[in-house]
Amino acid sequence: MKISKVLLETVLPITIGALFIVGYFFITDKVFREPELEDCESCFPSNLDYLKNVILIMIPSSFYQMIIGRRILKRNENSFMLNIINSFVFAIFFIVIFVLINLYQRKIEWDFYPVIFLSIFFLGLFYSVLMKLCRKIFA
Repeated sequence: MKISKVLLETVLPITIGALFIVGYFFITDKVFREPELEDCESCFPSNLDYLKNVILIMIPSSFYQMIIGRRILKRNENSFMLNIINSFVFAIFFIVIFVLINLYQRKIEWDFYPVIFLSIFFLGLFYSVLMKLCRKIFA
């Protein structure tokens, strides 16, 4: 497999998706700030924090898609059901990572995991759409 093909068909769409999602929070933070909190610099994340969030979303997502996601989608690339299964496994993969991190820190708040699961599931579907779009553009 060529490195340029992997970069264009997997890493680029995931990077665009991560920039899109984190960019939304960046714009809402910078444009729609509350006036009473303008003077408090520690209340808002810095630009470097947003960059770290993009990288923390992009790297594990890219490795997942290159290692596990391609094997799931290899059976039939046009199947909508395989995209849903891939997104479901993607969400389970990240939930397991979050649970392991929280077990290490010895604090687990189970109330947020269904919402996080659904968010990551839809993120996986969004990545699937972006990857198919990039494959059609660069093919």
